Amino acid sequence: MYLVMEGLPVDPRNLAATSYAPPTSVPQYQQLLGALRQMQCAPTVPTAPPAPPVDTLTLSQSAAPASAVNPALTPYIQNGTISRLTEMLHKLLMGQPAKQEQPKAPASPAQPEPKPEPKPEGSGPLLRQGANGDPVRRLQDRLRELGFDPGATDGAMGPKTVAAVKGFQQAKGLQVDGIVGPQTWTALGIKVDGQASAPKPEGSGPLLKQGANGDPVRRLQDRLRELGFDPGATDGAMGPKTVAAVKGFQQSKGLQVDGIVGPKTWTELGIKVEGQVSMPKPGGSGPLLKQGANGDPVRKLQDRLRELGFDPGASDGAMGPRTVAAVKGFQQSKGLQADGIVGPKTWTELGIRVEGQVHQTPGGNSDEVINIGGPKPAVRRQGHYIGAHLAGQFDAMVAAAARDGINLQISSGYRSRAEQEELWRANPNPKYVARPGTSNHEKGDAIDFRNTPGAYDWLKRNATRFGFHNYPPEPWHYSLNGG
Repeated sequence: MYLVMEGLPVDPRNLAATSYAPPTSVPQYQQLLGALRQMQCAPTVPTAPPAPPVDTLTLSQSAAPASAVNPALTPYIQNGTISRLTEMLHKLLMGQPAKQEQPKAPASPAQPEPKPEPKPEGSGPLLRQGANGDPVRRLQDRLRELGFDPGATDGAMGPKTVAAVKGFQQAKGLQVDGIVGPQTWTALGIKVDGQASAPKPEGSGPLLKQGANGDPVRRLQDRLRELGFDPGATDGAMGPKTVAAVKGFQQSKGLQVDGIVGPKTWTELGIKVEGQVSMPKPGGSGPLLKQGANGDPVRKLQDRLRELGFDPGASDGAMGPRTVAAVKGFQQSKGLQADGIVGPKTWTELGIRVEGQVHQTPGGNSDEVINIGGPKPAVRRQGHYIGAHLAGQFDAMVAAAARDGINLQISSGYRSRAEQEELWRANPNPKYVARPGTSNHEKGDAIDFRNTPGAYDWLKRNATRFGFHNYPPEPWHYSLNGG
């Protein structure tokens, strides 16, 4: 078709400006005509037959011969009005410049979306400090792989492994308790089978023995009953029935069966107990003992004094000066009358019950024949045992020395095997002490004398007259055979 500018025909096909798609509706023509009228170049509808339809409509100052252009349009061409009109027409008619379609590149085959890697699952038995077994070993290996040091891979859930677990839990934002449960196993990402041995519950408490009283005893009685042992009434008193229950429990656990609740027994009981315990003063009893006493009660007294830190000399069953001195020291430490006599108050403080016969001899001499456990019977001289077969010749020799102004005193006589072993432990040198089982003292055949003034010289000159012979390296030692 033709558009006529101020009555002049313009062939759109001869205009070389930007291409536009032709109007296709009446409203579009009306908008175009309105725009041209605003620029004072309103077209009129041509009377000539329309030109064949074209595919595009263009406007340009060089599109038609000069004779076909209205001189009134020249300023608009020069100042770019026509160009602006072209742009306006494009916007009115199409909205956007026509763009040449680019050939579409062939679509590449769709790539499958990457699937997220599955989160490793983890599981295992509940582990806490004290647990043992292969699951703990696997845990330690895994912690080490992840950069946490659990210590040795020993299958023991000790403090270092627990610390490593806590470090891992903190790094993963888990509850930091050192216990490996489902959430921690999941974060560790390994599956572990097997059972771990459960840690033995810890236990502690004060030392309890028969006679103890207080709340710890009550807690002990409750625990024994829980474990199937009958301690009697829960009265807080450690009586015979409670002690019997403790012994039964100790026997079931392979402990020393003594009825005393110490660290090992508390550990097996598995409870922690605190509190004060009142211990009654241990009862004690025994026969009256004073210097010159002889017998098994004296030997038990000597053993007890030694246990308590007082030296009574040899445990020979003879209440001689050294034992008496030890008794006095003990009595003084307890605020008792320090008289060296062991009566009811001293026995109570000693805390032992002693029975048996005591032979009291004035001056320490007795012809009563006593069996002290050696191969021959014994008698008492100067508070010491000597072989009964030596008594006559010994008495004669002592009397002869006394007539010469010499006081012969025994330092050691008939020894028990225990006494000889004690001497050997103190000085295990055969040059000075005979080996246990070889000494003439153990046979009742030898006597040692104290170095009283002139005693050794007198014995060297006279002892053989009474059947005693000296062992040369020891001027104090005399026996029947000189050994």
